[in-house]
Amino acid sequence: MMGGYVRYKALKHPSLLNSIATIGNIDMFAKKPRYEKLIRYSQFKNDEDLILFNSCNIFKNDIKKNFGINSPPKNEYRKEIYEDAKILYPNNLKRQALYFDQHTYLCSLLDRNDRCTMGASIECREPFLDPRLIAGLGSLDDEWFFTGKKGKFILKTAMENRLPSEILNFRKVGLSVPWGDYIIKSPAFKDEMESFARSSMFQMPYFENIKVDKLIDNLQKGDRKMIPYIMPLFMMHIWIKNYTENFSTVLNLVS
Repeated sequence: MMGGYVRYKALKHPSLLNSIATIGNIDMFAKKPRYEKLIRYSQFKNDEDLILFNSCNIFKNDIKKNFGINSPPKNEYRKEIYEDAKILYPNNLKRQALYFDQHTYLCSLLDRNDRCTMGASIECREPFLDPRLIAGLGSLDDEWFFTGKKGKFILKTAMENRLPSEILNFRKVGLSVPWGDYIIKSPAFKDEMESFARSSMFQMPYFENIKVDKLIDNLQKGDRKMIPYIMPLFMMHIWIKNYTENFSTVLNLVS
């Protein structure tokens, strides 16, 4: 809502991405996860891809390289949102990215938030999603969103007389789950990997070319770059196993 994610900075001077792409083979950059992702991101040559994949960990070339899938995802809904963003904020990639995230990434976060909190009988409120605040933020000039090195200029300015400096200047800390450690170290996850490798999912169209054994082998050898590729597939496998297959069994029993 307030431009706080560091990935928006890549859109501040999009012309610099071409320079970044040319130094992508330097080891000191390729070995650092955030720089490695930026180097892959810099390969995009058009504005649409820069917006559509700004919040992604997996890009089009990655799908082809690691999954063996040559046809790019259609992303029809995401493209519709992108067209809306262009109309509202023409020639403004940063604001287009903010609007795009509000209608894609944020919706996903809120859906999971609702499921987790309601599943635990907790009523969760999101004060920064007050409709008045959203409408006001959408009408502000860029300087309010992208001033300063650390972002969230609006929020920090509003709170500077109410909060101590150690809070105002504290580094941004994201909430993430150590999926790599779970998959590699957790007995439950490790046992499920054998079932995952034989999942019927890899006989389905679009997934049939994925060499899942190779992905798992690379992960078990310590290649943590495989985590973003394995996790969505692994979770889909769990869903198919626990819901689709069980539901089909129930239907067969009923019939």
